[in-house]
Order: sequence, then C-alpha cells, then structure tokens
Amino acid sequence: MEKENVFKRIFKSDSIKKTLTPFGIVSFLILFIYTMSLFIPFGWAILTSFRSAFSYSPYMDGEFAWPDPWIIDNYKDVWAYFTVKIPSGKSFRFVAIPEMAFNSVVYSIGSAFVAMAASLLVAYVVARFDFKFCGVIYFIIIVQMIIPIVGSLPSELRMARLLGLYDSIFGMFVMRCYVSGMYFLVFYGSFKSIPKDYAEAAQIDGAGNLTIMLRIMIPFVKGSIFTVVLLNFISCWNDYQVPLMYMPSHPTLAYGLFMYTGGNFEASTADTPHQLAGCVAMAVPLLIIFLIFQKRLLGDITVGGLK
Repeated sequence: MEKENVFKRIFKSDSIKKTLTPFGIVSFLILFIYTMSLFIPFGWAILTSFRSAFSYSPYMDGEFAWPDPWIIDNYKDVWAYFTVKIPSGKSFRFVAIPEMAFNSVVYSIGSAFVAMAASLLVAYVVARFDFKFCGVIYFIIIVQMIIPIVGSLPSELRMARLLGLYDSIFGMFVMRCYVSGMYFLVFYGSFKSIPKDYAEAAQIDGAGNLTIMLRIMIPFVKGSIFTVVLLNFISCWNDYQVPLMYMPSHPTLAYGLFMYTGGNFEASTADTPHQLAGCVAMAVPLLIIFLIFQKRLLGDITVGGLK
C-alpha cells in the first residue's frame, strides 16, 4: 500500500502540469532540434560512405539517397590507399594504417598523461601551499586563458629544432608539458575543497609532503584525473596540425586523414564516399571510447571541480 501511495504522489496530475510549462516545452523542442542537427550529418556521412561515386552524383540519386547497392569496397580502398609518403634518407617511404595507428596511440596516451600531470602538479602546489609566488602563478595562468597567444608557431618550431625536440614523439611529450588553464582550475578547485585535516594528521604521523600528495591528496581527485586524461587523449587523437608541423616523419591517423581527404592519394579515392569512409573509419576508436566512458566524460569533470 505504501508503494502504491508513493507512486500516486509522484505521478499526480498537478506535478505533471507543473513540469509541462511553456518554457520547459520550448526548451525541450530547441534541445531536440539541436540534437537532431548533430545526428543528421553523422548519419548522412555513414550512409554516404557506403555509396558509389556514380550514385552520389547529384545528377543521379542525389546527395541524400539511400545506398543502393551498399558498397563495402570504399572501406577496402581506405585500407589499401590510406598511406602517407614521407622522406626517408635520400628517398621516400610509405606509412600505412598500422604504423599510423601505433603513432597515434603512443602520441595521444603520452601527451595526455604529460599534459594532465603538469596541470595536476601546479594546481596542487598553488592550492595547498601558502606561498606568495603561488598567487603569481595563479594570476599568470588566468591571464594566459584570457589573452590569446598569436604568431608563436615560428618561434616554437625554431626552439624545437634547437633543443632537439623536432620530429620526435618524445620531443612532443616535452612540448606538451604545459599547464592548461581549464584543467588547472578543475584540479585547483578539487584540492581546495579537501580539508587540511587530512594533511595535518598525516604530518603528525611523520608523512612528508611527497607522501601526502601521492597517498592522500591525489586519490581524492582520481576521478578528475581519469576524465582529464580521456579528454586530452581525444584532443590529441583528433589533432593533425601538431604532427604535421612538429613530427612529419611520424604521421598519425589524423595527419593521414588530413592528407587523405585532401585528395593527395589515388585519384579513385578522391570522391566524397571514399573520403567519408576514411572519416568514419578513423572515428570508430573514439566512438568506442565514448560509449565505454561516457559517464566519466559527461560527469566527473564537473563533479571534480565543484564538490
């Protein structure tokens, strides 16, 4: 009986009327239209990737027609022709998908961890220690977020060559070791919200600053750490400009996709269905990651910064 009464209280007509306000209905319609605007291009890309170049012609079935027949050869051509030509000594060599995938995984994972660690360590020092210089660091990071840095590419390239970091995946790890303003604020808010009693109790037991950070403080923000690593991984996976400029001898899948969609391969793969097949194939790993870790991607970054 109690369960039935609770059920009736929840689903009273009055509560439903209060929920279905004009503002709520308009907001729902706007969000629904916006969501469909995101799904429609993705669905169109998948369907078009299974069409032939002849049927995709506007003079035939049009751009939004259903594939008839379904062409699987587009993806076979992607595997066969998705290569990057790079210099090797006095000649050239072709980098295929397996090597590009390996470079993408190494570059994305390493850069994600390095970028996360830089923001984490700086945020911990600024949040937990009462040094005057910590306020200066905080101010510099905020100013860096506000003022855009334009025209730094030539100087960065020259610095990378002088330091021996150019055209090296390890060199990119070093150059990725900078503090990201948004992730710094996430970690800063998380560490600020942790009571100092934990650190004081550990100091009484004889723990040093390094032990307190590694064994007490960092476990509190492990959810935010995992989420930041995932976001950095996705950003690096989709990045083609940095591999193109800084490590041309180690092309990634994003770099190869940029060359592929630019029509720099076989002339038979320069049509729209072949190019979309390459885009869809390269998006599959990120789609799998999102489906597995969607709760962390959508929730932990906010909770970690505000709890």
